[in-house]
Amino acid sequence: MAERLLSKDAVFDFVFHCAGINFLNDQVAALREVIHVVKTGTKFVFGDESEALAKKNDKLPVAGHL
Repeated sequence: MAERLLSKDAVFDFVFHCAGINFLNDQVAALREVIHVVKTGTKFVFGDESEALAKKNDKLPVAGHL
């Protein structure tokens, strides 16, 4: 659960998150939690698609599911 990470304070040097934050129940809580677990001055990168695009892509074939 991204809104409550099981990690100590200030342990990560870098965070990269790709896809999915828009599906979380509480995006603000998730971002606060990232800030809680990263070291001061750490950079973090979030990339995400819109919910509409994600739903459209759900219909694409996936390896192993053809």
